[in-house]
Amino acid sequence: MVREFDQYYYRLESRMKSMKMGANSARRISQPRISQLPLILTLAACLIFAHGCGSGGSSPVANCSLDSFTPNYARNASHLLTWPGFPLNVFFVKDSNYSTARQDIAVAGFTEWVDATGGALTFQVVSSSANADITVKFDPTTANGLTELHFQGLQMTHADMEIGLKNVSAADVQCVAAHEFGHALGIDGHSDSSSDLMSPVHVIGEPCPLTQRDLNTMKTGYCGVFSRAVGPHRRPSGPESIVTIQ
Repeated sequence: MVREFDQYYYRLESRMKSMKMGANSARRISQPRISQLPLILTLAACLIFAHGCGSGGSSPVANCSLDSFTPNYARNASHLLTWPGFPLNVFFVKDSNYSTARQDIAVAGFTEWVDATGGALTFQVVSSSANADITVKFDPTTANGLTELHFQGLQMTHADMEIGLKNVSAADVQCVAAHEFGHALGIDGHSDSSSDLMSPVHVIGEPCPLTQRDLNTMKTGYCGVFSRAVGPHRRPSGPESIVTIQ
């Protein structure tokens, strides 16, 4: 089992403070924060399992050339994983934090990737967890997002997602949903640019567009999908790895 820890953080910055500090300052102070324990666990996973944390690992980062679609940030990813077929089955856990309104907001975030890929990467919401590819929960105790990726080789088998709700608007919830769905589709890592959706930090109240670099990174992972029809959904067999992207 391999676990890697990142964090998609939300930072609450007042507009007045941002104006005083300058346009770039708000972005600069909203950089990734990595706690000491997760960093130690990440390094331990890389040293013990040599599973390829980053492009310098012993295992391949992706099935495709990292220059398949440019510009991208593929070299910042530990892996560019792929699902064996589409549509993916998405199940929302119906606990006390669930509501149809929250599901609709999350689905709107997920759909950004469907639209960006021209319908090549699709999903459907299912009513049972039995055959779910992606399981989604809402968490009112945090504004952050978390996705745990399960995969074999470079092929995804399952994803568990948590979407934070604490003190954020519907637009911000949609931002975290879109970001986390990018992970669930297979991007194991983050962009190095604060302008991209897959940046590890989002400033509350700011737009979070899915950029060409985001799309090109996803397409680099799925290079074959964009030159052929997507095959039927088949689950792989064999040992499974797990990566947690918080």
